[in-house]
Amino acid sequence: YIYETGAHNGKRVQALGGAKNHMVVMPDADIDQAVDGLIGAAYGSAGERCMAISVAVLVGDVADKIIPKLAARAKALKIKNGMELDAEMGPIVTAQARDKIEDYIAIGVEEGATLVVDGRGHKVEGYENGFFTGGTLFDHATAEMRIYKEEIFGPVLVCVRVKDFAEAVKLVNDHEYGNGVACYTSDGNVAREFARRIQVGMVGINVPIPVPMAWHGFGGWKRSLFGDMHAYGEEGVRFYTKQKSVMQRWSSSIARGAEFVLPRSKNITAPITLVTGGSRGIGAAIALLCARAGHDVAINYASDAAAGDSVAAQVRALGRRAITVQADVADEAQVLAMFSRIDTELGPLTALVNNAGIVAPGMRLDEMSVDRWQRVFNVNVIGSLLCCRAAVLRMSTRHGGTGGAIVNLSSRAAVFGSPGIYVDYAASKGAIDSLTVGLARELIAEGIRVNGVRPGIIDTDIHASGGMGAMAHEAAAGVPIGRMGTALEVAQAVVWLLSNASSYTVGSMLDVGGGR
Repeated sequence: YIYETGAHNGKRVQALGGAKNHMVVMPDADIDQAVDGLIGAAYGSAGERCMAISVAVLVGDVADKIIPKLAARAKALKIKNGMELDAEMGPIVTAQARDKIEDYIAIGVEEGATLVVDGRGHKVEGYENGFFTGGTLFDHATAEMRIYKEEIFGPVLVCVRVKDFAEAVKLVNDHEYGNGVACYTSDGNVAREFARRIQVGMVGINVPIPVPMAWHGFGGWKRSLFGDMHAYGEEGVRFYTKQKSVMQRWSSSIARGAEFVLPRSKNITAPITLVTGGSRGIGAAIALLCARAGHDVAINYASDAAAGDSVAAQVRALGRRAITVQADVADEAQVLAMFSRIDTELGPLTALVNNAGIVAPGMRLDEMSVDRWQRVFNVNVIGSLLCCRAAVLRMSTRHGGTGGAIVNLSSRAAVFGSPGIYVDYAASKGAIDSLTVGLARELIAEGIRVNGVRPGIIDTDIHASGGMGAMAHEAAAGVPIGRMGTALEVAQAVVWLLSNASSYTVGSMLDVGGGR
């Protein structure tokens, strides 16, 4: 009524609604930490606060671990006069509120939920006429029950069991209220997906009551908020103020002549990055880390369409655009077609990662064929040159571009030579080192930074493709750090070189070799 009447009369209204706050506990959560969070958030202030947790969503077999602990803690709550320093829970605000809470407990029993701890009729010595209800715990509640659907506003925690993460997210999103929610997990990917998918205004990760700091907005979604103006933060400032925009131009301005259209800014878009050989190993790790850094990604692959599609799906799941492009980087026509598709489907390229590369079976030079050399150099060197040329024609300010970055994947083999195994591969990577240094100096004045990364012994299947998988694992014992590197560790170096954090890094070869 207040919201409708105020809005009807042209008034701004901050109107916060009801709440039914959930805490999702994943199987990998720290159980003791989750129990602490639930006990404090459900029973603190006798559950009479808008951010109290009133529903525990227990995923998989975590319920069997957590319910006994919750029951023991609920029974042991120190319920006293709230002014006593050691009190963990005080009285209910009025007799009517207490009676309403205890009526809901009775409803829960009638509906078939398991009453694990019954707080009705709780008495506190010295305050026999006080309005006390003990901590109450229900298990095996369902989404159809009133104790799940309706706001009780008291010390009643309702536990709902679900089979998996997807069912937990759906349960929370289907509720009419969307005030606050928490998720307890040890998995960062789960936390990220939870925060992205959940349709609730205030979200805590391993934080039971996610009340934001003052400079962020406070308030929920759905029926937890009327209108769209939250309290606190920037929205709170806008509620009490009016904005004024001032446009100025002085006589010394470089602008001259009449303007017949509104001034426009250049569109601000996400970086668009091509990763060659992006369907597996280091290339796939680079593509995914680029997506996490906010890039839209073109994923090139030679033959494994399914692998390319899998990486693209993961990029899209992170909220970024992705396309897959089949192309042999050693074939000029296919490279030109690949860049044309990127222009059409993603937009102007801003970064290139020359990752595509091959090795041939390990052997001595005097056992190698010319055909082998040509194939290794065609992919590793000619392919990089073709892609660099196509990228330069799009990114260089000389050709009307806005600049960008190129990272070439070399190898520590370029330094050690890989004698008796694949000196041809090492020689091709030596060529990449030279290309990187020369091209960096050629292009920096045109807004393009070029750098390289030289991985050492990395745990990918490229060694197996050269028949040297076992040897690579054995050689890792001689790396000072004592192990093989990971594709992610290489990707982190590449994405750093693509970012503004490396803006003064030009023509450098970054070694990711564990000290070898």
